[in-house]
Amino acid sequence: MLENQNIEWKSIWRDDYIKWVSGFANADGGRLEIGKNDAGKVVGVPNANYLLELLQNKIRDILGIVVDVKSHDSNGLMWISIEVDAYPFPVSYKGQYHYRTGSTKQELKGASLNQFLLRKQGKHWDSIPRPYVQLTLHQSVPFNPSIAEVFFRAGFVESWGRGIDTIVDLSLAYGNDGPKFSNELGGLEVNFFSKKLSQYLPGKSPKTAGETAGETAGEGSVKSSVKIIGAISKNPQITIKELAVELGLSTRGVEKQIKLLKSEEQIERVGPAKGGYWQVNED
Repeated sequence: MLENQNIEWKSIWRDDYIKWVSGFANADGGRLEIGKNDAGKVVGVPNANYLLELLQNKIRDILGIVVDVKSHDSNGLMWISIEVDAYPFPVSYKGQYHYRTGSTKQELKGASLNQFLLRKQGKHWDSIPRPYVQLTLHQSVPFNPSIAEVFFRAGFVESWGRGIDTIVDLSLAYGNDGPKFSNELGGLEVNFFSKKLSQYLPGKSPKTAGETAGETAGEGSVKSSVKIIGAISKNPQITIKELAVELGLSTRGVEKQIKLLKSEEQIERVGPAKGGYWQVNED
C-alpha cells in the first residue's frame, strides 16, 4: 500500500505536522499515521500514551477542529492514527491554508487561495460584485464581507476603511502626484508616478528602488515601514503612540518596525527620548 490522498505516514511526531491535518480538513479528509516509515511499515513511536492525550488538544487549540486520535499496538510497537474529517469551512493553520492533493500537501496562495475560499462558501468568481473606484468621502463597506472577514481574522487587514486614503496621503507626502486608480479585469489597479525613487527606499540604488517600488505598487499595498518613514518625514517629533494612532497599528507593532528601521540605518533617533527627534537617512 502506498500513501495517497487520504493517508500520510510519519515515523515521529512534530508539531509542524498539524499542517497536514489542516490539509486533510480542507480537502476530502484523511488519516495521519504516526509511527510508520515511508513504506507504511510500523516502526513504533515513543511516548504514545502522552501523544494520545496531547495531540487532540493541540490540534483543537491551533486549528479549531476536533479530530479522532487513537493508539494501536502492532507486535509490541505502538503507533497513533489521527482521523480527520473534511470540513465545510476553511481551516487555517496560523493564518495559512493548506490543502491535500494526491500524496502531497500544498500551501494555498494567491489565486488558488481566493478560489479555495470562494468554493468553501459555495460561490464562484463571477458571483462577486465588480468593484468600482470611489475617491470621494464614503462609508467603508467590503465588497465581499465573507472574504473580508476571513482575511481580517487571518491578520491580513490592519484596519478598515483606510487603504485608499493612506495610499494617496503617503504618495503626496513624498512630493509626488497622487496615484491613479482604475478597474482592470475586474480588479483594482494602482499606478504610482514617482519622482525620486531612491528617497522612498533608503539604502537602495535607483534601479533597485524602482523595481521594489514597482512590486509594491503592483501588490496595491503600503508596507508599515514605509508608512512610518512617511510619518516621520512629516513630523520628526512624532511619538510612538502618535504613530500607532495615525497608522492604525499597535504600539508594539510600531516599536518592532522602528527597531528594524534603526538596525537597517534607515532612521535614527537624535537626542533624548523626550525632547529629541527622528531623522530619516537618505543616500
